[in-house]
Amino acid sequence: FMGDTLIFAETRDQCRQKLNILETFCILHGMQINELKTKFMVLNGSATDKLHFAFGDVYVKNTDSYVYLGAHFIQDGELLSSIKSHVEYCEKHVRKFSIFCATNDNMPFVLK
Repeated sequence: FMGDTLIFAETRDQCRQKLNILETFCILHGMQINELKTKFMVLNGSATDKLHFAFGDVYVKNTDSYVYLGAHFIQDGELLSSIKSHVEYCEKHVRKFSIFCATNDNMPFVLK
């Protein structure tokens, strides 16, 4: 079992080379790359850079955003976009908690 792995590359070709190395490693160690969880992101790249591609039996799709250890990465490379994404994520949890509190007014503790 291998957890989340990030691969950094400066070009699509370099990304393919690194993915080929990863695929070889996985084959040698009896592991598989999960195609559903394998995506790539290009910071500030062109539309061509963001085209999906295949390597081996795995089809790799482009993604606009990625969250790693709570940090939000956005493909446009703008800090403001990352902050906005993180705030939206946090707002969802605040709304869930508010609904929980409203529907469970008999909680055994007081909220301020």
